[in-house]
Amino acid sequence: MSERNDRADGRGPSHRTGGDGRLGRYVPTRAGIVNLWDYRDEEFTFANGWLVLRGPNGSGKTKALEVLFPFVLDGRIDPKRLNPFASEDRTMKSNLLFRGNDTGLGYVWMEFRHRDTGQSVTVGVGLHAQRHRDTPVRWHFVTDGRVGEDFSLLTADDRPMTRKQLAEELGEHALIPSPPDYRAAIDQRLFGLGRERYEQLITLILTLRRPQLAKNLDPAKLSDTLTEGLRPIDDELVSEAARSFEDMESVQHTLEGLVAADEATAAFLSSYTTYLRVHARWAADALTRRRDDVAARRTGREEAAARLATAEHDRAEAGQRLAAAEDALAGLRARLEQLRASAAYEALQQLADLERLVRACAEAEAVARGELGRRVAARARAAAGLESARRALAELEAAVSRAAAEVADEAAAAGIPWTGADAAEDGFTDRAGGRIAARDDDVRAVRAAAAGLSRAEQARDLARAALEQALEAMAVAEREAASAQEGVDRARQAARAELSAWAGRYTEVLPDPEPLAEALEQVGEPDAPALDTVFAETVMSAVQELREERARLRGQREQTERERAAAEEERRLIAAERDDAPAVHPARTASRAGRAGAPLWRLVRFRDGVPAPAAASVEAALEATGILDAWVTPAPGPVRVGDSDAYLFEGAPTPGPSLADLLVPEENAPVPAERITGILRAVALRDDRAGDIGGTGAGDGPFSGEPVAPEHPLITACGRFLQGVQLGAHHKEHAEYIGATARARRRTARLADCDARLSVITQVLAAVDRRVDEVEAALAAIDSARAALPRTGAITAALRTREQAAGRLRATRDGADAAQRGYDETVAASGAAERALRRTGTERALAPETVEEVAAAVRRFERGAAELTGRRREAARQREAVTAAAATPRRPRSWRP
Repeated sequence: MSERNDRADGRGPSHRTGGDGRLGRYVPTRAGIVNLWDYRDEEFTFANGWLVLRGPNGSGKTKALEVLFPFVLDGRIDPKRLNPFASEDRTMKSNLLFRGNDTGLGYVWMEFRHRDTGQSVTVGVGLHAQRHRDTPVRWHFVTDGRVGEDFSLLTADDRPMTRKQLAEELGEHALIPSPPDYRAAIDQRLFGLGRERYEQLITLILTLRRPQLAKNLDPAKLSDTLTEGLRPIDDELVSEAARSFEDMESVQHTLEGLVAADEATAAFLSSYTTYLRVHARWAADALTRRRDDVAARRTGREEAAARLATAEHDRAEAGQRLAAAEDALAGLRARLEQLRASAAYEALQQLADLERLVRACAEAEAVARGELGRRVAARARAAAGLESARRALAELEAAVSRAAAEVADEAAAAGIPWTGADAAEDGFTDRAGGRIAARDDDVRAVRAAAAGLSRAEQARDLARAALEQALEAMAVAEREAASAQEGVDRARQAARAELSAWAGRYTEVLPDPEPLAEALEQVGEPDAPALDTVFAETVMSAVQELREERARLRGQREQTERERAAAEEERRLIAAERDDAPAVHPARTASRAGRAGAPLWRLVRFRDGVPAPAAASVEAALEATGILDAWVTPAPGPVRVGDSDAYLFEGAPTPGPSLADLLVPEENAPVPAERITGILRAVALRDDRAGDIGGTGAGDGPFSGEPVAPEHPLITACGRFLQGVQLGAHHKEHAEYIGATARARRRTARLADCDARLSVITQVLAAVDRRVDEVEAALAAIDSARAALPRTGAITAALRTREQAAGRLRATRDGADAAQRGYDETVAASGAAERALRRTGTERALAPETVEEVAAAVRRFERGAAELTGRRREAARQREAVTAAAATPRRPRSWRP
């Protein structure tokens, strides 16, 4: 079963106006619940704005939506707003006090991330409930940052923060006290809908969350439900919309016309822009070439003018010198003629002057002849230069013809339309420049299309590589996912084997391991119980019984220990009892060791019921008379004469009361009871308490008025005695010697009884200890069984690995899908670029594969055109030079010496 949050998923109107005036979208990325209901600190992750909650009924999906959405967006805690399925008693207070506490503190929060900037905003509500207060106290916050990274809602000891602690963590400005302000802050920060539209959005969400809305889908009922959830539309708005629909057709026609006009204008602008760009480029290139040509011609003219001026100056100087030399020569000849005709010629005295004059004339003639030779050589050189100039002119004209032919060839290679008339010198530069600019534009266009195709192909290759990498990554992720699933299966199988072995070892602890097997199969599922929890629940009653039995046994042992201590103390006291013999009479020094019989005090005991004072008095009297420790033999017989000792024998019984009425023989005595009784009957007993020793009582005897036979010893109950001529009394506090044997026998019996009881107690203690050991062993076995339970960490780790592998697989599949889409787009773009290249080549009459050859041909054509222009200028200059040289006047000179 899955439930999905309705509109806060990044697909609804989650907009916010950014600082640049554009609307930026926020997408929910995480949500959390802290200390509410059964959630201690739970975090939910959104996938591209969607939250999917999966789990069986009762796992908490509805509760998570109840405390998260839309509560975290509006802050209202009405039960029907929290959960339309719930009753009125399921309040937010009950969520906070779910565990039975008297107070509860919790938080719900949701994190949003901006799609473009990645900025995170967290909104949430803090709640504090107390059992005596009906409504929880709330505070709200809207802040930048992420829970767990930029701030926390838990203290260092993992407790939810109070409002004061949260204010210290975020700042008081981030806390918002009232729900209306909280809703306004969320709308302003995240959505930008306005108060009414935001409230309408929340109402619509609550309406769509009505119970069983999609179970039996009824369009009419759904329409009514949506009508209830949406704000009514204003009538004026409906009328305006109707009018707008009526005008829509005309607006559509107008829009289509505008679109067509826009497309035509755009097409015209594209073509005309290209035309203007080419024409402007051609005009600029022509102007540049003209300027370069004018500059070159100006430089040539200036150089030629300078050379011409220099030559004219040299010519003028040479003419002046020639004229002066000829004049001088003529004057000298005339003078020579005069001298020859003069009378003085013959005079001897004028001979030297004449000789000097002759020599001067000869020198002048030599100079003139040299100048004449030079002039002749110069004329010959000029003639030769003219001939050479004519030959050079012919060569230049031939070179011009060759250059024109080369230009035509290169124009054909470059695809430039060119005829013989186009090679005419008049306007040649402009024509060539225009053709070059046009063909350069064709080359640039084809190159641009080829570059676009190259970029598209490169992008396609990169996209293909990315697709291959994404497919390889997806294959690796699939293998990892399969391996992770195998790991889960292996971990579960190993855990099952361990559980089976464990069940074999601990059969006595848990005969039926089925609950553990079921829990083992549920490991990794939401709310799955742990094995130790199931084990503890299964053995809980047995453990409780064992613990109760152990407590009972411990109490029984303590009681038995107390009984043993009491018995041991009793035995110690009994064993400490001693019966000392009477003091040895000075007249009885004979050794009694090995003698048959025993002293009287060992052979008799008081009858039951004899008062203690009477017993003490009788024993004192017997001790005073010496009868108490006198020796009694087992049978009448002779005694050794001369022994320092005293013996008792059976005498005539007294006619009245005797000691036999007060004393009885001991059982198992070494002397026969009849002999002991005979001795006791020979001693008279009186209970006379009157009179004083030596006085006469009421009777005639020494103690009373009754007569006493002098042949019988007399003992009274008051400690008085009469033995022959001896009369006296002796007193003591209590009897010390008579009954010692009985007491010793009773002590022995009591000791035996104590030993028997101690033995029983020891056996009981041993049984209790054995049972305690058995109980402890059983509890230890349970603890050992609990400790030896199969560990599910491997399953959990394998499941976590599987989840991670599944996440990576989903991510790689998304990446592969995106790479496939990118590759498809690049393939389409590459095809479009290829078609554009072919179209451009067709339009430009330029095959894309020959563009570089054509570009090189255009450059050669340009160089050839420039070279042809230069050759033509050189030929023109050479022609002018030939014409000038041919027109130079010749002044023939004749001279004879």
